[in-house]
Amino acid sequence: MFASRTFSVAMLACLFLSLFFFGCAEDPSPTGVSLLPGGDSPLFRVDTVFANHDSTSRLYLNSLLFSKQLLVGSYQGYEAWSCIKFNIGRVPDSLTGLPIVGAFIELHPALTLGSASTPIAIQVYRLIQFSFVSTDSVTLDSLKLFPATYYDALEGSLASTTANETDSLRIPISDTTGIRASTEGSAGTTLFEGFLLKPNFTGSIRGFGSSLASANLLPRLVVQYLHNGVRQEYYFNATATRFIADSKPGPTKIGASMIVQNGISYRPIFDFDLSPLPQSTSVMKATLQLSLDAANSSAVSSSTVDSVVVYLMYDNGALEQRSMSIYTPRISNSGRPVYSVSITEFVQLWMRPSTVLRRIVVAGLDEYNSLDRFAIYGSGAARSLQPRIIVTNSPAR
Repeated sequence: MFASRTFSVAMLACLFLSLFFFGCAEDPSPTGVSLLPGGDSPLFRVDTVFANHDSTSRLYLNSLLFSKQLLVGSYQGYEAWSCIKFNIGRVPDSLTGLPIVGAFIELHPALTLGSASTPIAIQVYRLIQFSFVSTDSVTLDSLKLFPATYYDALEGSLASTTANETDSLRIPISDTTGIRASTEGSAGTTLFEGFLLKPNFTGSIRGFGSSLASANLLPRLVVQYLHNGVRQEYYFNATATRFIADSKPGPTKIGASMIVQNGISYRPIFDFDLSPLPQSTSVMKATLQLSLDAANSSAVSSSTVDSVVVYLMYDNGALEQRSMSIYTPRISNSGRPVYSVSITEFVQLWMRPSTVLRRIVVAGLDEYNSLDRFAIYGSGAARSLQPRIIVTNSPAR
């Protein structure tokens, strides 16, 4: 929907410069603007169209091996277990044969979803073979229904403890038989493959550095030896990691706001009706504006915050991200955070008569590695908050 107003010739140059050198206003009026040079047909016009329908796509993101984070815990229907592989080889000869007096897994925190004060309790199991859990077909249900296929002996556990977001977490290993067999190469012994971390707590999800994290965040297996009455430590870095997670279907809307959720993930879909635009027009510029509902958002990753990427959906359902730009909200003139996304190519394609869908899909940045959850006002919100496209176009003359 839009309307048009006629401006005097004296305003033409100023408005033209403001549109093309300074961009559209962040809080435009829903009223279209027509620029008429003294009774002639418009040189160009600025129109605003609004989303007339919204929905949500739920994309199941089973954890992948290239994630930079390990997730463990349960929060808001989301549950995550983690697997860690250590290539445990022979230790230096000076340690061979010495008694092992302790071992622990050392994890370094990367993020927290939920309350950081929630006590953490983790059970540690020995993986039968890491390759069994490294495929995309393995789900959380697989681990719960067929545990003997993936893991067996309880190797250790972390009793309920409170850990802040900066301290490393140490999980003691009570049975070090498998570790010793691998470090000393005992004949006829199944070599150690790694650990499965099973959360025994709810109320938060804790993220830790994975095998692809920076050196200071790598998971480590620390083995303690006793040599001449002195405790010595030798450690192995993780060589492969993954988390396996799932979630119960949750709400995709809060009131009139659409949920964008990484990690699960939820992607809002917005449809636009461009019929109010002139049929024969040349689209010179198109800007999508989305208003962030900050009250219902909970960004938890310092690297992604509430950044989004925007996809064009073709008539066959395929998605294309034509621009690799990452968009973060800016504070608008009204004091609200608003995303401004250039989608000129999208609208130019939509103006073709053969195009059926005028649809965009909004996804959170880095869906596989974060759990950011934030909300965008949808088509049912107040007019000033609805998704909109500001189109600068030149009607045929």
